[in-house]
Amino acid sequence: MATKSKTTKIFISYAHEDQIYLERLLVQLATLKRKRLIEDWTDKAIKPGEQWDQAIKHALDQAGIVLFLVSPDFLASDYIHDVEISNALENLGINQTLLTPIIIRPCNFRSSELSKFQALPIGAKPISTYPDEDIAWLEVENGLLKLIDTNNTEALNQDVEPKNSALSNFHTTSNLSTTLDNINPQYIRSLIAQGETEKAIDCLINSVEIKNNETLQNSLVALSSRWYRLKSEISMGVVSSENKQLQNARITNALLSIVNDIKFD
Repeated sequence: MATKSKTTKIFISYAHEDQIYLERLLVQLATLKRKRLIEDWTDKAIKPGEQWDQAIKHALDQAGIVLFLVSPDFLASDYIHDVEISNALENLGINQTLLTPIIIRPCNFRSSELSKFQALPIGAKPISTYPDEDIAWLEVENGLLKLIDTNNTEALNQDVEPKNSALSNFHTTSNLSTTLDNINPQYIRSLIAQGETEKAIDCLINSVEIKNNETLQNSLVALSSRWYRLKSEISMGVVSSENKQLQNARITNALLSIVNDIKFD
């Protein structure tokens, strides 16, 4: 019997000047909300007459994941720095809160205290600089699916490491980039044959990014989205065994096709 995932509470920290990006993020989160994988919170949830400072701190304390929409206005905000970032960093050690910056506009992110956390989209490339911002938001959604999986795993058993280190370390600066020199077609195919689809996809996304092959990168991002959606449906028990096998076979075949198209050094 599949284990039912809990709903992960997500706190979204943003500068009001970036309202348009907040609205776009909420659109991207709609499917995850519909499946009750997440429950998002922003300062718009503060009711008339409620003490907004206490409401924000309480929401931060309750969050399993904190997302930061990083921009020049975000970094310039004293309140965001002194309250929201500060409280989130404190909760990191107390409540095992996961922190993820989402770079929405070019800014001096590398000099902020959030730079030690793995950022989204891939490579911390600002969303506003993408020729097609839909691709960037899809990368963000894929990253959030990883975080939700990590959050659920830690909540179910805090003493057991997730099967894939790429999941457990996704919210830190650790990633697969240090092993890319050892990647070859045989290694990727071996991962796929062993059922390590997730690790294979993560390795390929990083290798394709380094080789600057935008077409293959976009294909992998789309395939990654299909994979994490299937995982979410499995964890929620809303997919039959037959459908699970069919979807998994399709994803595996598509992944192998992509491997055959990649020019490895």
